[in-house]
Amino acid sequence: MSQARLVLAHTAGSHVVIADLTSAATQHADAYADILEGIAHTIAFTDPASVPQAKNSSPTSRILDVLS
Repeated sequence: MSQARLVLAHTAGSHVVIADLTSAATQHADAYADILEGIAHTIAFTDPASVPQAKNSSPTSRILDVLS
C-alpha cells in the first residue's frame, strides 16, 4: 500500500488542509507524491469575494468555501 499526504497551513494559522492519496499500486508511489505536490502549488487561501468573476460564469470551487 502506498500513501502520500499533503498538509498545508493557512498563513494566519486558523485552518489546515490535509489531502491523502492512497493506492495499492506501489510502483506509482513517486508519481502520486508528485501529483499531490502539484496540487499544493495550486492552493491559495483567498477570499472568494475578492476574486473578480467573468460575466455569465459560475463561481469556481475554493478551499476557503469549505473552511468558512
